[in-house]
Parts: sequence; structure tokens; C-alpha cells
Amino acid sequence: MLDTVTIDSIVDLALRGILIKPLLVIWALGLCFVRSRDDPARAAFVYWKIVCPILALALLLFVGCDITEIIQDNLQNGLELEFDTSSSDGQEINLLSNINVRFYSVAVFIVCIADLLTQACVVELGLGFLFCIQAGRTALHSILRYAVLIVSFILFPLAVASLGLINAEYTKLFNYLNSADSITTFDPDAFDRGIKTANDLSTAFDVIIFVASVLLVGFSVYVFYACRRIPALKNSAVLLVVITLLSVLRYSYQVAYDAKWVIPDKPEPLNYGYIVDPILLYWSFFVILVLIFVIGLRKRKGLWTTTNGV
Repeated sequence: MLDTVTIDSIVDLALRGILIKPLLVIWALGLCFVRSRDDPARAAFVYWKIVCPILALALLLFVGCDITEIIQDNLQNGLELEFDTSSSDGQEINLLSNINVRFYSVAVFIVCIADLLTQACVVELGLGFLFCIQAGRTALHSILRYAVLIVSFILFPLAVASLGLINAEYTKLFNYLNSADSITTFDPDAFDRGIKTANDLSTAFDVIIFVASVLLVGFSVYVFYACRRIPALKNSAVLLVVITLLSVLRYSYQVAYDAKWVIPDKPEPLNYGYIVDPILLYWSFFVILVLIFVIGLRKRKGLWTTTNGV
């Protein structure tokens, strides 16, 4: 009979993995049918076309994490509770654990990049609507684009630092576990401090992007208000508001998760990491990308400054 860890890993694999194929399908359709050039109002879809394969790669790495965890759990269940880490079985378990950590940390980093690009995409969507209304760029366009750059310059180093620190600490740990040298030492306190610092950096990333997403809700409402009397743009502007609200939902959950378990350094219940996470963080992300795709695909009620889309 399968144990709890294996069952949860299978559920997580299914919930994340099921998104990969439809994500790649809408990306392929977008490459064919969502034009992003020759119209200054459609710059957002350049970001969208980058985000889709990036998110698919992250989901693929998460699936790899689940597979290694299932194999590792079943291998451990076939061993005694105490085993020699230098034995062949111990080496295999250490290798699987090492792969799991690397896959997971890189996947989280890729999702951070996808988040930054999606935020830029949403800003460009809003500016595209305003461009259609005002028939040109205003000072607001420059201000918001500079704001996106500033936020990205703050958040990207946080994501890189967290990724680098986690991998550096786990490299020390696995080098120690796999070492046949009896004089090799390992400082568990330094390891814990390093992981906590990496988690703090990740939490700072989540808080800042959550605040940015809240501000984008206000921006999307302003865009909708500006488009309310233009039937050709109004419906798509509603979708923009929905997109920003879904973003707030995603980041609200992530910040709450950090406050509940990451900052206090407490282990979270398995159902949160394996069931709730995929739905609130990645299914909602997929819906956001689908809504952006719908806006880009529309012709008569889409985002166009010219009649080329009709």
C-alpha cells in the first residue's frame, strides 16, 4: 500500500503536470495567431510569449521533483530505519535528494522570473488600452515602465541570491554526506542559518511582488474606467481587472504561507505543499495566461490601435 508521502507526491505531480500540455498548446496558438508586432498597443504579448515556455519548464522541473521524491520514498521504505549513508543504498537516496533540491530551487527561481515578466506584461496591457484611447504615449507610460524596471532590479537580485544561497548550503551538506573522509566536518547551525537567510530573501520577494500586484489592481480599475464608454475595449478591460485580482489572490496566499510556516521555520502540512500550492499558485497562473491569450486573440473587441486586427 502506498504511504502518505507517495500519495501526496502523485497528487502534486498530477496537479502540476496536467498544466504543461495545455500551456504549451496555447503558447503555440499564440505564436501563430496573437500578433505582437506592428502595433504599439500590443507590446504586452511579447512578454506573454516568453512567460508560457518558462512556466512550462518550471512545471516540468516540479514534476521531476515529484518523481524523485516518489522513488526516494519507496527506496527508503525498503530499508531499515538506520542505514549507512556511505552504502550504495544511502548514496542513491542522497543522490535523489540532491536532485530533488536542485530541481525544486531552480523551478522556484524560474517561477520568480515568470512572475516578473507577467507583471511587466500586465502593465503593458494596461498601457496598451490607454494608448488606444489617447492615440499616443503620455508621461504615465514612461513612469510605469520605469517603475517596472525599478521593481525588477530589486526583485531579481533577491531571487538570484536565494537560489545561490540554497544551492551553496546544500552542496556543503551533500558533500559531507557523500564524503568517505572521516575528518570532513559539517556545521548544522551554519546550514540552518544559511537556509533561513535564503528563505528570508524569498519572503521579501513575495511581499514586494504582492504589494506591486495590489497597486496593479488600482491601475487596472483606472484603465477599465477609462475604457468604460468604448465598447470595443470595455470587455477586454474587464478581463484585465480579473487578471490583476487573480494575481493578488496568488500572492496573498504566498505571503500568508510565508507568514504561517516559512518565517517561523515550521514544517507545513503536506496537503498545503502538494495540493493547495498547485491550485492557488499554478492553476491560477495558468488562468491568468489564458485570459491574456483571450485578449490577444480577439479581433473586433481586442487590443488594437489600427484596423489590422479586424
